[in-house]
Amino acid sequence: MLGGTTTMMFANVPDVVPYLEAGTLVAMATTDKVRSKHFPNVPTMAELGYPQIDIKSWYALVAQGATPPELIEQISRDAREAIRHPNVAEKLEKLELTPVASTSAELKTLILSEIVRYQKLVDELGLGQLD
Repeated sequence: MLGGTTTMMFANVPDVVPYLEAGTLVAMATTDKVRSKHFPNVPTMAELGYPQIDIKSWYALVAQGATPPELIEQISRDAREAIRHPNVAEKLEKLELTPVASTSAELKTLILSEIVRYQKLVDELGLGQLD
């Protein structure tokens, strides 16, 4: 979009905060059920007549499947500790990211539930099959 090759896009808030603040991009709507704390004048898709659109973006720390379980656990512990640090929490908040200190099993459950949820939304909107 910034290069002028497209006129509209969906983006994760953290990726566009600087451009929204600078006025380089204009937010039209948020896909969350609630308005953004940082951009309270931006309506939600539900407010614009699309109540079925409730999409929250998230990021995850992942590793190759062959990674030793003890290394996964150590990295997971270190990551959970890091996101509790006040400096990290403050920076994440500025990017409108809410840290969640989940386990590998909880992340797997989230991913599988998201697949089901988005397939249902795709079906409701008649967009075809999610692969």
